[in-house]
Amino acid sequence: MASSKKVLILSDGKLGHQNQSVRLVEKLGISDYDILTLERRKFGKPLSFISPIYIVKNLKELNQQVKNNSYDLVVGLGSVPRLAMVTLKSRNPDLKTICIMDPKRNYEYYDVIAVPNHDDVSYKGDNLVRITGSLSYFYKEDLEVAKEEFKEEFAPLIEKPLIGLIIGGDSKGYSFTMLKARDLLDKTLLLSKKIGSKVYATTSRRTPESQAAYIKYKIEDSKNEIYTSGKKNPFRAIMGYSSIIIVTPETVSMLMESCATEALTLIADRKGVKSARIQKFIQELIDKGVLFELEEMLYKDNILEYIEKAKSKPRFNELEKVVDFIKSKNIV
Repeated sequence: MASSKKVLILSDGKLGHQNQSVRLVEKLGISDYDILTLERRKFGKPLSFISPIYIVKNLKELNQQVKNNSYDLVVGLGSVPRLAMVTLKSRNPDLKTICIMDPKRNYEYYDVIAVPNHDDVSYKGDNLVRITGSLSYFYKEDLEVAKEEFKEEFAPLIEKPLIGLIIGGDSKGYSFTMLKARDLLDKTLLLSKKIGSKVYATTSRRTPESQAAYIKYKIEDSKNEIYTSGKKNPFRAIMGYSSIIIVTPETVSMLMESCATEALTLIADRKGVKSARIQKFIQELIDKGVLFELEEMLYKDNILEYIEKAKSKPRFNELEKVVDFIKSKNIV
């Protein structure tokens, strides 16, 4: 059912963050929304303890945006958006605010706070809802559309179970070295040979240049497929067509998207992750039965049975959970 509410989405410029806010707003049945990207002010963090809004560099633009529109609701994810919402709420107590992260302080200024379990938030207010991972994952319908678009390209690759290789790269708490790239390729191709399957790999903007070049050479030399750049990105089709997905371990979004598919999802190099938060999230996925370690799966004789079982693994309903919680608060 469509909602007549008008929403301002505050973005920190990170597309993954922004997309989560957009998905939530649209899932609430709201089509009337604006997106404003907030810039971080230099030395904004210490200034934010004087007033949260001081972290915003383009403050004049934000004030004008709010003045020119009658917003019912503000949604945001990221350190700058979350602090901006505190001041907006204090100026207008009737304005509803939804924060899709642990705000770390000022909890009382948000009508709804959606936080991942792996953040270990001690706050227990009745405005808080806990979720697995994030709101960033694909629905089956999303993947079916992509599969149809790339049907001809993938037809010869799926005669046997396809392995999708999803490669990230360097991040906070994780370094994707050349040694790790070689180890990942060796194990992927070993698994491919074991079950007689093809591999379709994709790298990311975070993949170091030398490692990306090495991976491209090895994949193509072994008569497999790889996407590195181009107008038509088959990423969702890889997710949809793969019977096995091997994913590097460093980000919540890549793990969440991989585990949301019907594929047997295998994490590579789990021990290489230094972040306790990410390690807790990885363990949560393993405990749910939606993620397995690549190293453990390599030498199993019944991999095809695991592939079949993965088709009926638990599904994420985090978005629906947050929507139901928001509606229980009569915000929309």
